Amino acid sequence: MVTDGEKPLTGISQKNQKRKSFRLFFEIVTAPWRIQELYEGMRSAFACAKEKERVKVNHSEKGSKKEVWNMPLLGGTHPLKSPELYTCQKQQTRLEALSAAIAMGGVMGHFVGDLAQPFHTTVNFDGWLTGNGKIHEYFESSIVDELSPALESIVELRARSPHLQSLFIKKFQFDEKETTAAVRFSLVLASDSWNLLDEVIALDKKYAIVNASSKPMSHIESEHSSGKPKPSESKIPPQRLPASNKKILETFEPLIVERLAIASKALALLWYHAWISGGRPQLADVNSYEIPYALDVPFLWPSYDPEALNHSAKIEK
Repeated sequence: MVTDGEKPLTGISQKNQKRKSFRLFFEIVTAPWRIQELYEGMRSAFACAKEKERVKVNHSEKGSKKEVWNMPLLGGTHPLKSPELYTCQKQQTRLEALSAAIAMGGVMGHFVGDLAQPFHTTVNFDGWLTGNGKIHEYFESSIVDELSPALESIVELRARSPHLQSLFIKKFQFDEKETTAAVRFSLVLASDSWNLLDEVIALDKKYAIVNASSKPMSHIESEHSSGKPKPSESKIPPQRLPASNKKILETFEPLIVERLAIASKALALLWYHAWISGGRPQLADVNSYEIPYALDVPFLWPSYDPEALNHSAKIEK
């Protein structure tokens, strides 16, 4: 939440700053701080690789036995207080340091991709509060699976378009000198996604839903503790047109392409700044397919505070 003396978030009007900031900070949970940790880890690994360019290490550049690396960012403590993700080791090779950066960048992609999607920025993450139950998978998976095989190329072209270049210059600024630059950048990304919730919900109701749910979800708190609803709670989602329906694809494709393009460009920008601030180590001989780390990253169920949820609902009214 913005307080006196803090710089307001880019992309949020001053009129709605207080209300949206509360809801945004509450609903996105800890993803921005996880991105910050991964960014700092990448920067440290790049800096280590840069140092290895100057110092000869008596160790094969091919790397050694694959190491299982438990990611402390998914531990039970506050993310900013967890152990450092990466420490430069004396006997580690330059390519191993670069591989560590790539590994952390890959994990970062999960969180950045999430924050670029509207339903990862809200307690209404599966649409039950608005009669759009099961919209999360329908919007992010089912429809995407039915889009053109050329989707990746389409998204890349969009990410390189003058429109997105201009958007990032205007809204998605990144200041390397700021200690929590990656957090602020991630919050702006989440805010941009959160502002699209009403649009996606409206499109779902207008074009996809053919029969409304007979049992809308009224008590969602129980779902957030374990990530699964109680057996006694019967939730019946609305009936929708198949994701393969031509009208559905035409309706949702522009928005999906835009969010994927923004996510990919945001991730690339974070990687780029981590590399820059890490000293710009050479990357010409890096093979990203031979990473000497097996990441042990468990799935993390979202968890929301029921009391904060009720307070958020009152603000919405």
